[in-house]
Amino acid sequence: MAQVKFLLNAPESQGWSLDPKLIHVLDLERTPYQVKTRFENGLLICQTATPESLRVQVPWSLPGQDPVILGTSTLPTQTEPYLLVLELARGRLTELRHFFMDGPAIGNRQVPKGLLEAHRTFVKAVMNRNDIEQCAVLATRSLEQSMELARSHLRHVIHPEKTDLLVSKKLCIDVTGVSEADARLNWAIGHANACRIGPLWRELMPLENKIDWSAWDLPVSRVYDSGMKVHAGPLIDFSEAGLPTWLSHYDDITQLSRVVANYVFYVVKNLKSKVQVWHVVRRPAMGKVCGLSEEQQIKITVAAIQAVSQAAPDAKIVVDLTTPWAEWLSQDGFELGPLHLADTLARADLGVTGIGLELALGYPSPGSHRRELIDVSKMLDLYQLINLPLHLSLSMPSQLAATLTPQHPPLQGLIAADTRQWPSGCTEADQAELAMSVLRLASSKSIVESLTWSRLCDDQPGEFLHSGLFRADGQPKLLALELERVRQSRPNPFGN
Repeated sequence: MAQVKFLLNAPESQGWSLDPKLIHVLDLERTPYQVKTRFENGLLICQTATPESLRVQVPWSLPGQDPVILGTSTLPTQTEPYLLVLELARGRLTELRHFFMDGPAIGNRQVPKGLLEAHRTFVKAVMNRNDIEQCAVLATRSLEQSMELARSHLRHVIHPEKTDLLVSKKLCIDVTGVSEADARLNWAIGHANACRIGPLWRELMPLENKIDWSAWDLPVSRVYDSGMKVHAGPLIDFSEAGLPTWLSHYDDITQLSRVVANYVFYVVKNLKSKVQVWHVVRRPAMGKVCGLSEEQQIKITVAAIQAVSQAAPDAKIVVDLTTPWAEWLSQDGFELGPLHLADTLARADLGVTGIGLELALGYPSPGSHRRELIDVSKMLDLYQLINLPLHLSLSMPSQLAATLTPQHPPLQGLIAADTRQWPSGCTEADQAELAMSVLRLASSKSIVESLTWSRLCDDQPGEFLHSGLFRADGQPKLLALELERVRQSRPNPFGN
């Protein structure tokens, strides 16, 4: 059993507090696993069932900034408590040293000046360990220097002149449930490179053996006829709202897998001439749903993938995974995690041609905690090791509280932004800034094949509240206007 203790020195006065439920740990291979955390006598105590050293990941707020996830280096168990902010500073320095000297930024072996400054400040903090207050001040300063260095580097990487054309080429917009008469559908078709359509199986087939085929056929045909690429799915969504209630009649996993495969085969066979990319399964083995275990969900996933391969042997097949950092594993009984599941499916020779990653930043589970842009970059580089194209699905909020009008009441099942992650609130400007940064960064990665904005309108079906490009009153948000500008700046291949 491993146990590490931390002196917090957390600045509670900044309007946020350290929530132990948001703390998770990684093993030596960066795999998240279960941890018990508690506060006791001014200490944060993290305890696991394994004897291995820990990398502790916590939400941390620097002065004047909202909290993001930061991590320590590998820490062995010891009797004396660690000073958390000092270990976070050490962890960030270690990661940046690797990033600039051995990782994706290789090519300039010279140590950046900012990294040397952050290291000197960190050394001063270590030399003042007996003065906890002064040590915390210096460690905080080292963290600030490290994070500013990373941001400065990435500002150069994601410069609009370098990336906006790539964003335009890879942008896909989810238009599921948007009426053909809605002008915003025409906006999506005019400003993206592809559209995604994925009606929920539960809504299509509230009764077994009776399907509302128009919910698939009409929107797919509309997008296809406009000359757009079509992404279809998820065909199977492992959520309480995604699976038909009548599936509970099947208590045998073999029979259940056969039912799933039959539905998938039917849809793919009838639409394969119009669909370029099939998003077959969403969120498999991410948590218990409808009583299905981790193993059962993986079996269903395999059956669904095989059904697509049978119906359309040349199809592009994508499996969509959520919370790619897998922080939820710290609180859940499941063990595999998205990275290892993706690797397993890729190696199984099932015909999977791409991996989907869902980035719902700033939302509670099944969303992900806000991250520094360099951590998004590192995560994408990690998934690149699977050697399959990545398809990202993005959601970010434009406000916290639900303020839809009586004419547009809140839709059922929506997930609001996590106020703990946005102690100073969030606005349309915050959404646009964060979203464009992530879009530009992801577009610069050759492994990323498509970038899907997961919700077009706040008043239309969607999971994450206030993540749409358009408000409930039909007006475009700042992010929509920014995407318009990106599209308009795309060179005309005909020169007129």
